[in-house]
Amino acid sequence: MRRFSAAIAITAGTLFLLELQPARAFTCTGTLGAASGTTDANDVQDLVCGVNAAATGIQDVAVGSGASATSDYATAVGASASATGLQSLAVGFGSSAQGNNSIAIGTGTGTAGALGTLAVATGYQALASGYGNVAYGASAVASGLGASAYGFQSSAAGGSSVALGSQATSSGLRSTAMGFFSRATGQESIAIGAGLNATQAAYSAGSGSIAIGNRAAAGGTDANGFNNAGNTAIGQRALAGSSASGITNATALGNSASAQANNALALGASASATAANAVALGMGSLADVANTVSVGALGSERRIVNVADGTIASGSSDAATAGQLYTANQRVAAAFGTTLDGSGQLVAPSYTIQGTAYNNVGSAFGAVDSWMTATSTSLTSLQTQVSGSSGLVQQDATTRIITVGAATDGTVVDVSGTSGNRTVTGVANGAVTSTSTDAVNGSQLYATNQQVAANTSDIANLSTVVAGLGGSGTGSNYIRANGTGPAASATGANAAAIGSRSNASGADALAFGTNAQATQSGAIAMGLNSASTGTNAIAIGTGALATGSVAVGAAATASNGGAAFGDGTTATGTNSAALGTNASATAANSVAIGSGSTNTVANTVSFGSAGNERRLTNVAAGINQTDAVNVGQLQSIASGFQSQIGGLQNQITDNQREARRGIVAAVAVAPVLMPSAAGKTTVAVNTGYYRGETGVGIGISHRLNFAVPTVLYGSYSNGGGAEHIGRAGMAVEF
Repeated sequence: MRRFSAAIAITAGTLFLLELQPARAFTCTGTLGAASGTTDANDVQDLVCGVNAAATGIQDVAVGSGASATSDYATAVGASASATGLQSLAVGFGSSAQGNNSIAIGTGTGTAGALGTLAVATGYQALASGYGNVAYGASAVASGLGASAYGFQSSAAGGSSVALGSQATSSGLRSTAMGFFSRATGQESIAIGAGLNATQAAYSAGSGSIAIGNRAAAGGTDANGFNNAGNTAIGQRALAGSSASGITNATALGNSASAQANNALALGASASATAANAVALGMGSLADVANTVSVGALGSERRIVNVADGTIASGSSDAATAGQLYTANQRVAAAFGTTLDGSGQLVAPSYTIQGTAYNNVGSAFGAVDSWMTATSTSLTSLQTQVSGSSGLVQQDATTRIITVGAATDGTVVDVSGTSGNRTVTGVANGAVTSTSTDAVNGSQLYATNQQVAANTSDIANLSTVVAGLGGSGTGSNYIRANGTGPAASATGANAAAIGSRSNASGADALAFGTNAQATQSGAIAMGLNSASTGTNAIAIGTGALATGSVAVGAAATASNGGAAFGDGTTATGTNSAALGTNASATAANSVAIGSGSTNTVANTVSFGSAGNERRLTNVAAGINQTDAVNVGQLQSIASGFQSQIGGLQNQITDNQREARRGIVAAVAVAPVLMPSAAGKTTVAVNTGYYRGETGVGIGISHRLNFAVPTVLYGSYSNGGGAEHIGRAGMAVEF
């Protein structure tokens, strides 16, 4: 917009009429521009607008004070904007696009910098310094080769890393951090989860570690700085390999789950596995002994139901079922000549010894012991009566072996007397074998009695356990298993598979669910028919498919480094993200947010689809240069802008009226007439009209009585208002 001013000057002999001049110079240089001011354009196809602006390449554009476009086909728009890379674009005060085909968009006291080839930096002080890097958001920094940072103060320092979210950090090679304050510092680590501050967000430190959930930590914490590899923590406050240095391949799944030992697995809310190769299954379960599986904790034990019969063989490590233990009880009962009651307990046996009935094994063996003692006493007495070399009882002089009735017939030895039965004492321990005919003594029978009692107690306890195992219709409401389908397979090193036909063939892979497939190193597949086929891929949900990506939700599909969250979501574009049921992001670096949202354009964010657009509601008023503005702010700006336009229009109208009045005042200036004789005076009156304005003027001249005709004159005119013109002078005729 140009302003014009009118000037009035009265000098002796000189008349200054209306002077029109621009209040400020505007410079534009190019094929269609007028070349003036301080600019520098080296090519006829360059366009340069602004003081000290410069365009030195082919078909460059430099617009703004101090703007500079120094490479071919470069564009710099904004004060001090600089585009030095081939086909680069810099928009905003102090923005800088240095890499070939780079884009830098940002305004403010800082700078937005796109330093790498094909780099894109958008936002106040955003910086993309590597080849193909993307930095989107105020103070966002993408410094690793091929890194992408999206969000306020987000940082992607690792090569091919992705940081998505305000102050998210991905410093590990090929790492991914998603969520406010989330951090992925390990190589190929994943951190997904937001927090109110750095201590509440997801933290993934070790190589190949995965942390998903608020305050989830895998491989270390911000406080201890550990960098343990291959750990996975999924769930709010889930912790895996974060308590000590050197913990690897720990897995914690569930809110507050904790796995703090090598190859430990904690599955379930508040489950804890603290020993190497230990597995804790179920809410609150504790596995603190190495190489064990725990399904509960002290005071919170659980039954395991629907267990198939284990193999009963030497060396077998299979778990036995209640049915198998019941069969074993039956065999023990048969061995003791008794049966089992309805609860599987041994029915007390009944034995008759020397005409007396005994209803337990201990009493029966006690009676036998008494009888044997009496027999021993009788034999001793008999020995005193019979010499060692004659009679029924004889002793060999060489071997010292004593025989009884060796030379006579008869099959019964009776040592009872007139006072009743006798005790046989001093009996040595007899050999207890399948072919032995040795007599056993009281101590042997006592030991046997004690063992039988212990066995009876153990069997009773075992029967209680067996009864507690129950059938498939009983048990905990939290963990059940039914092994009727094909077996699971875990062939990868440190892999785990749970579910019929589940397959964990990749190293450190996890497959949970019927037909779940985790076929690559570090892959996780959870859910019916889920498949995780890429290295460190995560597929969670029925039919979820992740190829080197993260897919969470039934029928969710993700590939090419994409992330899909929600049932039926698709994220197949390179480094794309889809959030919401049936959301789809198929273009590179695209984001689709909301149920049914689609995005087929690279490097864009979609909140809906054609015909199903969404409004962004409850948007706070923007404050910083890169903040989003709401409708209220736009209406306020429009109202202010309208007021400014109205004021400017009034000013233009006043300037136009002032200019027209000045012109008509000049038109109305009366002519100077020479009086016919000395001493005479002439008066002339004049009027003028121009574009609605009327002016009036008067002129007076007086001829002096000189030999040479001399006239003094003066005139005055007015075009209306304060627009006055006056002149005075002297004229001589010769």
